[in-house]
Amino acid sequence: MSPRHLTVHVPEFTDDIVSTGFDAAEEVGFDIDRDQESDDGEWPYYNGNYNKTTVSFMFDISSDRETYERVLSVGLSDILIPSNWSDEQNYAEFVTAVVNLACELAVAYDAEYVPLFQTTNHNTIAPTGMPFAEHIDQVPQLAVYSETLFEDLGGFDALYGGTPWRYAELDSGHVFAMTSDGPWENSEFTNSKRRDLQRGETVTDLDLSDPFMTLDPGEYGTDAVITKDDIAPEFTNEALTLERVYRDESDTLRRVEDDSFVRRLIDDGNVLGELPDGVDTDDERLSALIEGSIPPAFVRLNAPNDESIVSKTLALDIETSKFELLVNLAQTARSADVSDDVMATIEGVLDQLSEMDDQDGIDQYIEQKLL
Repeated sequence: MSPRHLTVHVPEFTDDIVSTGFDAAEEVGFDIDRDQESDDGEWPYYNGNYNKTTVSFMFDISSDRETYERVLSVGLSDILIPSNWSDEQNYAEFVTAVVNLACELAVAYDAEYVPLFQTTNHNTIAPTGMPFAEHIDQVPQLAVYSETLFEDLGGFDALYGGTPWRYAELDSGHVFAMTSDGPWENSEFTNSKRRDLQRGETVTDLDLSDPFMTLDPGEYGTDAVITKDDIAPEFTNEALTLERVYRDESDTLRRVEDDSFVRRLIDDGNVLGELPDGVDTDDERLSALIEGSIPPAFVRLNAPNDESIVSKTLALDIETSKFELLVNLAQTARSADVSDDVMATIEGVLDQLSEMDDQDGIDQYIEQKLL
């Protein structure tokens, strides 16, 4: 799974950056050992704990920090994934702690923006320049906005199509927002006792776009599928299976190898047709690509044994989420009609990744080339 980070963005801050972050974290229940020694004088790094759950606090106190860059990054690793918790109540309490921390940090720094994001979508959620409103390309699943930034971004209607799943107007003027489609999806969430969270009306809709709908009968492609038992808020690398398929005349996908049934096509969120005779409902596979809005160019094959963006991604030996990597690549392409130049660039990145065997180097390469 791609690591998650909570970052604090404030163009100008004259107080002590480190102690301000520590004070805010301790205010909402995080334990910080202030006597820790950091090796990096300009980017000091500390560990903190919430009920024995460790997170990292990384500060940027360098003199050459750009005004849009974060002063603090709280590293949450993969802690927000529900499957990493054995007790759902403890998980709900930690999600609440993250909500409280985001709000408290925004107030303490008088921050412009405090978003939660995954490493793979850093540069679409975190600002990449000034002014912030013109350099934020994707709405976070959890964020705190300054009053000015919130207005510049168009408010709830422009950002979420209405009031989001959870929201709050803080006394400082900041606005907190949380969508339903985060890692906390289908898990218990207790409202914060520290913040007056409201229940919104907007439940995030997934863009269920089937890339195989544009293929003609007889055309080949590569699908990334899961079994119904592997349905979860996030797809693990182990759950994904590559299938080389072709579209038949009945709006179904069949394996190239033996003509066996894989799944039916999805059109505007609706399954097309009936299951073929002799096929049990549990035998039908579900495509991860639909929820990722993967463009048709990523799946299409000229010949059954050719390679595609999907096949090259699933073949990688990486710990980083392959699904999230595909989604990030799709966001980079930004179009169902991907140009040859864009395809060549993406394929070059994947080819380079396939030749690497150092996981730290792979993660760094992904951040440099894709974020």
